[in-house]
Amino acid sequence: MKGQDPFAVIVGCSDSRVPPEILFDHGIGDLFVIRTAGNILDGIGMGSVEYAVLHLGVRLVVVLGHSSCGAVAAALTGEKPGGHQDSVIEALEETVSSVRGAADDEHDAASRKNVLVTVERLRNDEPSIRNLVEKEGLEIIGAYYDIGTGRVELPIGKGESS
Repeated sequence: MKGQDPFAVIVGCSDSRVPPEILFDHGIGDLFVIRTAGNILDGIGMGSVEYAVLHLGVRLVVVLGHSSCGAVAAALTGEKPGGHQDSVIEALEETVSSVRGAADDEHDAASRKNVLVTVERLRNDEPSIRNLVEKEGLEIIGAYYDIGTGRVELPIGKGESS
């Protein structure tokens, strides 16, 4: 295969139970996949999204969260495991604290909120991406995979703000 021509970027979690190519039934070259614990985007992850939309012409970005996320569960405990794992917990602290006491299922609420926060960050933080959203039809949406049922809810949070 020469070059690549993906039609979507998937920003997903590193969790081995959440493989985007299988969940969305696509093969090699179809998806530009960025996976980190808790589907958190740092500068490198943001740069990866920029590359896909600016240089590969991708016009769909899907932020894929999921049930039973270990990173979210760890952040909910408030404990710091040490090492670089702390940076994952710290990246989720604000989102987790925003749902504490506001939902019956704090884990589910925090996982979904994390998706919406990442969607908004992608839409607003980088001028080149914001320009593509406003002028060239780049879609940035959230999705949620329920590990128990095997279903992907797409999109989530349409019209909601984080």
